[in-house]
Amino acid sequence: MILPQQQVFLDLDVHLLQVYKEEELKCLNEYEIENIIASSMFHKIIDKKNPINDFNKVDFMFDIIFISQDIKFFTGLLYILRPFINVPSEEHNTYFQNLYDHRFLIFASVIHQNVYNFWDRIGDLLYFFFYTGLSERNVYLSNVLNNFPTEYKESKEFKELYQIYDTKIKPILDSRTQIVHYKQLETKHHLGIFQNYDNTEFKAVLEKEKNDYPEFFKEQLYLSNYCFECTLKLIDLLEDKQNAS
Repeated sequence: MILPQQQVFLDLDVHLLQVYKEEELKCLNEYEIENIIASSMFHKIIDKKNPINDFNKVDFMFDIIFISQDIKFFTGLLYILRPFINVPSEEHNTYFQNLYDHRFLIFASVIHQNVYNFWDRIGDLLYFFFYTGLSERNVYLSNVLNNFPTEYKESKEFKELYQIYDTKIKPILDSRTQIVHYKQLETKHHLGIFQNYDNTEFKAVLEKEKNDYPEFFKEQLYLSNYCFECTLKLIDLLEDKQNAS
């Protein structure tokens, strides 16, 4: 017997699966690298390399897949909720926040943290295999990339990874810092409308930002998958173990 509380989530999954299909949302365990599923490619490359810092490859892969699944899940929820959120410009410039808008902004804040977690793991993975001179307590993605071995900085794999980080990822990591330490997205959007009541241009920018969150995080999901691939290919530049087949 399925309880009503269980049915709520079963019904939600029906809608999510439709969104995943329509928007082609794929998490890391659905992403292929050269026709090989990402997790298999991870082990194929990692198993023939010598890490310079100890790590549990199984724990790592499960962890980063779970994070990727979270990004996909919450992005799907944003797509479901967006048609019902508040649009102040269409509501006589008021903002009497409804439940859907409230949930939408909660989930958008959460995805910022998910994306941060994913990229934190990318930094860890690079640290496991490349000498950066960093102590473990200072292993952050920005530090790892900035202290990367010179001989690999000219590789196309590193250049592409760094370019995506610098232009697409760094801004969202900065936004995450704002959300965690200073101001939730809900405060930014809700209070921003009231505090800038007479500033039509500012309100239009704020409204567009909120409306675009589903596409924004869809891109982040893709970029996280793709840059995981770039990271593996960068590690694959290292010499193989002597006994690697």
